[in-house]
Amino acid sequence: MLLACFSCSQEKLYNYQNDFELYLKEIHHLKESDFEETIFYVLDVESCSCSELNFKSLSMLLTSKNVVLVIIGTSKIWEHYKPKLNYFTILEDVKSEIRRYETGLGKPLLLHYKNQEIIYYQNVTDQEIAKASAYILNPN
Repeated sequence: MLLACFSCSQEKLYNYQNDFELYLKEIHHLKESDFEETIFYVLDVESCSCSELNFKSLSMLLTSKNVVLVIIGTSKIWEHYKPKLNYFTILEDVKSEIRRYETGLGKPLLLHYKNQEIIYYQNVTDQEIAKASAYILNPN
């Protein structure tokens, strides 16, 4: 007899979810309720040469509903685009404290939470910036 337990061990869509949430709670003081229906776009402006492409794409979006930009570090490009993106909720980590957590951050991250679970995850490569923007516009 073969028994299967499909609900016993549910694999996470994003392997670093626990540390990412811990980072947001400890550094940015987010609460459980902040993970109900939110899209997080995490961008390291110091180590990602793609920052300007991401900011250009984000600045063309006409919606910011439930979108939180998490900006890691500082740069002249960020300072230039910051006023153009002020309709988003912005969390800044100028000390790059995210590096103390295991988050898998390399390329920008797009994480969509619904009911405190990640329902969509994307490592945003340069070639997939348009795909990330399209998802933000129509996440369903």
